[in-house]
Amino acid sequence: ATNVAALPGIVKASYTMPQADFEYPDGVRVPVPEGGDYTTGGDALFFYQNNISYDTNGFAAQAGAVYSGKTSYIERQITLYDAANLVFHWNVSSGNKTFKVEIFNEGSSKVAEQSISGLDAAAGTWQECVVGLVGAVDGETYTVRWTYINNEATGNNDQTAWLDEVKILLPGNIQSD
Repeated sequence: ATNVAALPGIVKASYTMPQADFEYPDGVRVPVPEGGDYTTGGDALFFYQNNISYDTNGFAAQAGAVYSGKTSYIERQITLYDAANLVFHWNVSSGNKTFKVEIFNEGSSKVAEQSISGLDAAAGTWQECVVGLVGAVDGETYTVRWTYINNEATGNNDQTAWLDEVKILLPGNIQSD
């Protein structure tokens, strides 16, 4: 569903979130739909699963199994017409792994980057990330890419990263998701 949030003359942000109006038994893996708002790539694809998520009984995107410096990424584009915060929850398993978000403007220049590491004390727990972005009257489009990198030589499918609850927070704490 495409959502447009607006305050007359002040804010307008448009984006599309995947539909989650369905029920599945635990342990289901669903591929990221082709042609949807999110794309995935790298050495292994992200997928949606319902074993581990920030919200109880929800789905979260999970990185594909990669090792030896290989990567798995998921990305989407957002267009902002005024300043807003990109807010999401992420998690990475412990060990020599990195999960990072990079944000590029329309000219492919990197405007922001943040990361969490499997070597941090908080590894294995959900963390909130907030990234401030600016908009433009005629729209500023960003590409947001989350990349999981596993630098361990071997591993298993439990060595991964998760992404959940991606939202845009507009000025004045008006929340759209």
